[in-house]
Amino acid sequence: MTTTRMANITHLSAVADAHGFAVLFPQGIGDSWSVPGGLPTPAQQAGVDDVAFVHSLLDAVGPKFKLETSRAVATGISNGGHFAQALGCALADHLAGVVTVAAPLPIGNPRGCKPSRPLSILDIVGTDDQPPSTFEDTLAFWARTDKCPGGAVRSFLPDVAHDRTSVAISTFQDCSKRTEVTGYLVTGGGHAWPGGEALGSTEEFGVTTKQFDASELIWTFLSRHT
Repeated sequence: MTTTRMANITHLSAVADAHGFAVLFPQGIGDSWSVPGGLPTPAQQAGVDDVAFVHSLLDAVGPKFKLETSRAVATGISNGGHFAQALGCALADHLAGVVTVAAPLPIGNPRGCKPSRPLSILDIVGTDDQPPSTFEDTLAFWARTDKCPGGAVRSFLPDVAHDRTSVAISTFQDCSKRTEVTGYLVTGGGHAWPGGEALGSTEEFGVTTKQFDASELIWTFLSRHT
């Protein structure tokens, strides 16, 4: 996905301007990312080390723009979301958290995921895109990794959009180093960025829920953990 397309889908630049944080849209080879152990994307087939690329990118933009890049939040949708998970596994010393949309684990082998420090995780999945079990397994993996002491606290968003979707929230609290692991499961939701521009037709990608705005949610999440 091109940087322009990602910017349009997420409107993260407008959210960043409104709340005063920086957002960076890096571009992968062939509009894709190479995820260790993941799918054969153009970047993967080209043998690109995208984790090293992002590491170098953060080290470069931090001093140039006077940004604190040791507490960044990685986010993405689909292949970009799987790559954000991979960054959480391999580049935790530069991150405060990871937000994934339509990209639950496992992609590759999560047993090889050993972050150097606890990270806060926000996972957003639509039931028409992924089985709920993959959502639950992703949250359970990160809850174990972050040493969250208890089970998930469950709640539901009110139906404000009336678009035949509903949203259940699962949150693991009091995790190591004040991290959290939270998931938004969109019943009736498709392969989509909630509250954003649809990736394509409903027939191909499913419903883009309007029950919440994923980009505004990222800001709320980011403000708690950076």
